[in-house]
Amino acid sequence: MSALSRFVPPTAVPRLERAHVPAVALLAGLRAATATVVPIVLAALLRQPLLIWAALGGWLTSLADAGGAYRTRARSMAAFIVGGALTCAVASLAGGHRTLALVLIAVWAGMGGLMRVGGDAGAALGTMFAATFVAALATPAADAREAWLRAALLAAGGLSAMVLALVVWPVRPYAPVRESATAAVHALSALARGLRDAFHAAVRAPHDAHAPTDPRTPFGTLARTRHAPVRAALEEARVTLAQTRRTRLATSRAAEDLAILLEQIDELFAALVGAEGAVEAVSHAPEVDDTVREAIATVLRRLPEALDGLAASIATSRRSGKRPAGLPALDGAVVALWQLVDPLPGATPARPLGERVGHAAALLEQVATLVDATSDTVAAMLAGNDDSDAARPSRAWAPMDVLRRAASTVASGVRMLAHPDLVTRRHAARLALTVAAAQLLGGTFHVARAQWMTTTVLLVLQPYAGATWQRGAARVGGTVLGGVVAAVLAAVVRDQLALAAAMFVLAVAAVAVRRIDYALFTFFLTPLFVLLAEPALGDWRLAGVRIVDTVTGGVLAVLASRLLWPTFESQGIPTTLGVLMDRVRESFDAAARSAGLLPEIAGGATHARARRRMGLAANMADAALERWLAEPRVQRHDAEALLTMLAEVRRVGVACTGLAALPPHVGAPPAALAERAVAIDAMLADLADAVRTGRAPAPADQSVVASAAGASRRTAEHHVVSAAAGPLSRVARHVLGLHGAAARLVVAESDARDAA
Repeated sequence: MSALSRFVPPTAVPRLERAHVPAVALLAGLRAATATVVPIVLAALLRQPLLIWAALGGWLTSLADAGGAYRTRARSMAAFIVGGALTCAVASLAGGHRTLALVLIAVWAGMGGLMRVGGDAGAALGTMFAATFVAALATPAADAREAWLRAALLAAGGLSAMVLALVVWPVRPYAPVRESATAAVHALSALARGLRDAFHAAVRAPHDAHAPTDPRTPFGTLARTRHAPVRAALEEARVTLAQTRRTRLATSRAAEDLAILLEQIDELFAALVGAEGAVEAVSHAPEVDDTVREAIATVLRRLPEALDGLAASIATSRRSGKRPAGLPALDGAVVALWQLVDPLPGATPARPLGERVGHAAALLEQVATLVDATSDTVAAMLAGNDDSDAARPSRAWAPMDVLRRAASTVASGVRMLAHPDLVTRRHAARLALTVAAAQLLGGTFHVARAQWMTTTVLLVLQPYAGATWQRGAARVGGTVLGGVVAAVLAAVVRDQLALAAAMFVLAVAAVAVRRIDYALFTFFLTPLFVLLAEPALGDWRLAGVRIVDTVTGGVLAVLASRLLWPTFESQGIPTTLGVLMDRVRESFDAAARSAGLLPEIAGGATHARARRRMGLAANMADAALERWLAEPRVQRHDAEALLTMLAEVRRVGVACTGLAALPPHVGAPPAALAERAVAIDAMLADLADAVRTGRAPAPADQSVVASAAGASRRTAEHHVVSAAAGPLSRVARHVLGLHGAAARLVVAESDARDAA
């Protein structure tokens, strides 16, 4: 139990413990603070208040940095610079015309809501465009020249932030995850060396030197000294990946590949631990002759070399086009071992070898297969190579090429905006009406700093009622506490340079935590913008104005989410789960076809494409579950079943990746494995229909996880086919877990209806 849990309520512990800020988030905060505070200092020194627009451009462009691939980041920041400058000019010109301003702000807010069709990055851009419109509208320009000067300064500030992020001060967000994964594989290599040395020591030692359970035996020492470092390295890598992913807005292929890589390393660890017992059993088995022991020793010698090559591949940032060193030799050693254990047809072993040798050979083969599969994942990761913020385009673009790509991107965006889904259309209309109402309310009653109230509506109002409630509570709470800090700073700080330093620290902290906790982000943002809005020293009253405006805007947003076409996530959970099950089935079918267990079909998706589609569907289901849990008074009878389903989906994905990573088979697959693949496919099809319609799934076929022993005869030609049995069994186990969770979901929903 964490020491933190002794001083705070149990429900608050996860929220507080996850507030650890990765170094990459702090670096992003330093970049954003530099792009924001430097123009503010220049505005004070040069007595040019219009430079504040450059600060706003630098700040919002830094927030528009979605993370991920270089092109994705450059595209999102460039989109804000162009769209933000145009928005600033239009709003500055319209500020003096109340009716026109009311119409235009509704249009901008509605279009910002529609931009959610572009995902999280599109939603963020739409919100920032609307917020820029509100800020420019609050201070009308004196003439057209000033309006366009504001737009130019905002674009200049945005360009400076973009250059700072992409050229001058890039970061590599996933480099620490690579280092942690490399350390985990090095720990596995040390474990493999220990297994090799323990086997040699056990073979040379007298048979009764130690009791089997004596911890002083070579294998006892191995378990005591080499297991813990592997587990510690794996857990550190997982924590590092989770912390880094929270700081990135856009979905990154690097994050997906690294998550799968860590799962495969964990499976490799489990397989290697399992092989320890089997290798120890044959070290003194009377039926094992020196030839077989030497074959096992050869496999154990090749294994650390292969793992060292795998670690080197993970650590590199360039794709070599070659398999890691040691893998071919390891595969050859495993095949040579099987030729002794289960010789080719027509050959007869010198004497029966017994089940223990066959079991050891099977487990060592499983280890080699997992090393191969992990190597393929690393190759795919290096082929994508989009984990670095410092990555550069692979070739120079001609000007016309840039224009064509920009036109294609704009056309694609227009097509998406023209066909929004029902939830997005409702949200856009709700947002337009509520923002216009807030603007009208502020103008009619002469609300001080009314733009803060309108901006709160923009930021709090979400497509779903539960998410709006959660966002509103976080923003109001963060603003109240941040307002207190702002009042203290305004009353205490008596120097412009000290004020700028405080704003720099606040900007760093706000950007560093914005992906971790929205309430913390608002807490740091409130004093920053209070000080930015009124640079004059000593005016602490603005903090109270900020609090009142934020509370009013939050109330308006919550009321709108309940009165204007309210949308609750629970209504869409069955459809979301049905789509997810379809994607799981698609991923399994593609993997099974790749392994030769299902027949090829025309137009079938590759496993890489199917895996990505399943990952995106799982992410959407995760987000839907979070929104559903945030709904007030929601009945959580079925929360456990939903959480279990999502966890099992991730495990199915990992098992399917291992299945698809097998080399192409030779000849027809064993009938038993093909039948099991067909049965798993049928179970997934039934699960998809069951979760959509709310019925109980058909009874599970427990035979799909039956042992693969005897499914095919091991020969040099069928060695690869037999390797499919392990990944297929893992898929089957997790599909049965999905089946059980789906059945519990139906029961929980029935109980909830009866209770109502």
